[in-house]
Amino acid sequence: MSDSPRDEDAWVAAALAGAPRLLPDLDLGRVVMRPRPEDFIVEEVPLFEPSGQGTHLFLFVEKRGATTPDLSQALKARYGVKDRDIGLAGRKDKHGITRQWVSIPAQAAPDEGAGLAEDARFTVLRAARHEKKLRMGFLRANRFTVGLEAEAPLDAHTIDQRAAALAHTGLPNGFGAQRFGPDGRTVRQALRFIRRPKRARTKREGFWVSALQSVVFNRWLRARLDDELFSTVLEGDVMARRGGRATFFCDDPAADQPRLDAAEVAITGPMPGAEMRPARGAALTWESRSADGLAEDIKDLMAHPAFDTGARRPIQIWPEALSVQVEGPRATLSFALPKGAYATVFLREVFGAGLVDGADLARAAGSDSSDV
Repeated sequence: MSDSPRDEDAWVAAALAGAPRLLPDLDLGRVVMRPRPEDFIVEEVPLFEPSGQGTHLFLFVEKRGATTPDLSQALKARYGVKDRDIGLAGRKDKHGITRQWVSIPAQAAPDEGAGLAEDARFTVLRAARHEKKLRMGFLRANRFTVGLEAEAPLDAHTIDQRAAALAHTGLPNGFGAQRFGPDGRTVRQALRFIRRPKRARTKREGFWVSALQSVVFNRWLRARLDDELFSTVLEGDVMARRGGRATFFCDDPAADQPRLDAAEVAITGPMPGAEMRPARGAALTWESRSADGLAEDIKDLMAHPAFDTGARRPIQIWPEALSVQVEGPRATLSFALPKGAYATVFLREVFGAGLVDGADLARAAGSDSSDV
């Protein structure tokens, strides 16, 4: 990996470009997402329900003004557990009301989490035992209710129409700019880390590596959109069934295209690493050609020992359980997105480039990150 600051700046510029968009922009002026903390509610939908028996205690916790690390710290202070004892399915930031699952050894908390009530930021909504520790990514979806406020009255028909179109056709499953830290800080940290030929051994180092994978994915997805291949299946594309984890190759585009059109399957894009399943055939030819322009030293990146994992990410997602309410300059949207998808990406598609996160100033003043 080159030490050139110019290379680092190119990566950061790619990261801050954010997720590519599908719909044409709207001229709505500034639209503020979550102008108040209560205007942002996110709730994890688990991949499975705790069984009620076992050595691990699952807690469903409502957080107000607290990050996921804040919750972990409170658990360590109250129950004497260590980081390795705490299981999480996802990360949530502090700006709003967030409800998430966490697990700790059951023997450490005979009060089933009641001690968290000593901290006004946390409320335990449910407690149940399970046989195994909760693992990152063990989510089916996140359910959102988001309030927004524009500078002028909104056209309810336009907002409803755009949201409904995305629920029908799907939207690009890009990573939001917040994934890369304020001013690309996370990407700069990641690039400095991989200048050394070592594996990622801590959660922070793994987070840095995944940030670079996310930059590559967003650039690849933008190229797919630019070539008008977002909703077009190529022979050799790596596909996934909607909501499924297993992938398969497209051997017959004529057969798989109707399945994509019906939202039964999705094309997947690269999160580069040794375990990533590469495309083949025509799709591999396109993927290899497009990868040449993704970032300098991409081949060195793939060979780096920190990139010993890798995956395919669906490039298209469909919002579910959609509800839109518009009254004057105020709008409230409720919807569910698959795990790993960003509410900000969906909302920017609906409201255009004028969307502003009301938490940006608070986030810039601190160091917390967001998975929304």
